Amino acid sequence: MSLAQIVISDSPTEILVVASEGRARLEKIIFCNTTSVEETVTLFAVPRGQDAQDASAILHDQILRAHESKMWQITLLLEEGDRIVGLASFGGRVTATLSYEWQARDGSAPLVSNRAPPDG
Repeated sequence: MSLAQIVISDSPTEILVVASEGRARLEKIIFCNTTSVEETVTLFAVPRGQDAQDASAILHDQILRAHESKMWQITLLLEEGDRIVGLASFGGRVTATLSYEWQARDGSAPLVSNRAPPDG
């Protein structure tokens, strides 16, 4: 199992990117509001070559109260070029953590990184 984690901005923020060497199976999403102010977040599953938009939203305008965390179980297979992108109403307040399984195209053991596959 691998983790991807980033603080979400108020502009589309890539959390997980799948490169040509494999695929990723997204299994869990956790949002954590680290402030005492309510925050709204949206999560997108963006197909290769497309932009984050309402049509690719998988969690839309989820409200997180002050210091609240929410977790979602999900099964989503991501292929080459697919991305998971987050967007918050204010930047720097919410941490997104994704749990995923990485599988290399050649069938080798999963790799651990915060991007799929590691940048080097």
